[in-house]
Amino acid sequence: MDDRLLAQMILAERLPKNHAAWQPLAADLKNLLAGAGGESRTVALLKRELELDEAPVLLVDVHVPYQGGFAQIDVLVVHAAFVCVLEVKNMRGEFYFDTENFQFHRMVDGRMEDMRNPESQLHRAVKAVGKFLEVPVEGVIVLASRSARVVEKPAAYPVVALDYLPFHLDELDKGGKLFNV
Repeated sequence: MDDRLLAQMILAERLPKNHAAWQPLAADLKNLLAGAGGESRTVALLKRELELDEAPVLLVDVHVPYQGGFAQIDVLVVHAAFVCVLEVKNMRGEFYFDTENFQFHRMVDGRMEDMRNPESQLHRAVKAVGKFLEVPVEGVIVLASRSARVVEKPAAYPVVALDYLPFHLDELDKGGKLFNV
């Protein structure tokens, strides 16, 4: 379990519900739990349905050195023929990727919410892993919720529904070997 998630759970349990910090803490915890659930479902689906000639290594919540800090990767798929970073989004609503300003927002229940851009997160992670491993790296934004719909797609990376992810990764297996896993 992620240390931040565990800390948030303990704090939410101990903090009185009438405390000023409880509402923001509960909202953050809800998002962390949703993210962890999406990542867990993604890995479970890949273990169950991904049929490649050689089994990939699936790494969850990886932190890779990048520009004096770290890039966080939801799921890293390492295979003899490819390396792929998965940015998993377990959110509902309509998604809008602004390809001019590289901003992201979603519409949910008639409200527009500005959020961190998954494409920017993924781009940072792909660059970090590529630099760290010194191999070409693919990236995919994965929609773990069936209640998500892309209205405006991102510029540089594909967005795939979780159910389609094994087929997408199967296509990446068509090239030659990068290294032995």
